Amino acid sequence: LVQDRSITCYEDQWLGMLAVGVLAVFVWCLGFALLLSHAIYVAPTRFESIAFQTRWAFLFIRYRPDVHWWALVIIVKGVVLNFGSLFISFGVGQIYWIVAVLIIYTYLLVVFWPWRHNINNYMDFY
Repeated sequence: LVQDRSITCYEDQWLGMLAVGVLAVFVWCLGFALLLSHAIYVAPTRFESIAFQTRWAFLFIRYRPDVHWWALVIIVKGVVLNFGSLFISFGVGQIYWIVAVLIIYTYLLVVFWPWRHNINNYMDFY
């Protein structure tokens, strides 16, 4: 709104753009997350297919085969970390939120040890 001061918040033009923005967030962010979730869900049954392996290699190549779903954990971690600044307005609460989320992530990291190479697990831990 700094670029075009003729647009006022909560007016008709602003509400029209708000609808476009909300729709874009749903299509791009949630749609992409659903696409990745679907690929991870069907991976155990379709991984024999060379076409499936080639298309989704970026999603599975970094993780051990038994923890092929770890990309979803990383996506959820990023979303949950950002929710802290959205819902908590005071700084100390945001810091506690970030620390709590990272402790949970670190616990899951140690339990599942998802990366193919041990050095990556250690680097993610530290």
